[in-house]
Amino acid sequence: MRDIVIGTGAVGGAIGGLLLSAGREVVLVARGRQLSALASTGLGLWTPQGSLFLANFFAQTKALAFGKTADEVRAEGTAEEIVAARVFPGNRPTTSIIAPALTPSVLGLLIALYEHITFVQGIVWGIDSFDQWGVELGKKLATQIAPAVAGDTAVLAEQDASTRGLIECYLAHRER
Repeated sequence: MRDIVIGTGAVGGAIGGLLLSAGREVVLVARGRQLSALASTGLGLWTPQGSLFLANFFAQTKALAFGKTADEVRAEGTAEEIVAARVFPGNRPTTSIIAPALTPSVLGLLIALYEHITFVQGIVWGIDSFDQWGVELGKKLATQIAPAVAGDTAVLAEQDASTRGLIECYLAHRER
């Protein structure tokens, strides 16, 4: 059986490492700096706490559910001028999904779940989830930007400073 962990940052890498140390076959989905680090040094999990990473995953759902009141913050000895910054109201919906394995059936169920969530949220908020003018605009802009990404300096010069900076960064770092 194979587990798939999407993201190899602190939480994803830790969960992937714990699964690996338990003898599970794990596929890590990574990109950017995490992919480079995995390729050069591999995945390591060094912690005397062991299950602390998984406990953190569960603790986040508890924090979102229950938060922290001003009285609780004050009881910790927090200075009054920063109490408001440490208060978290809780009652924040979150979804934690745990499955014994990522099988084609489970993946299909997850995709269906998120499709339904998107549809229902659109109904609740009065948004047509399938009317994606932003996506259409992005496609149109992509055809205009593509020559710059391919190295056309004249088209690159026509871009706004933000887009030009992103493309220049990409061009400077892309693998040839």
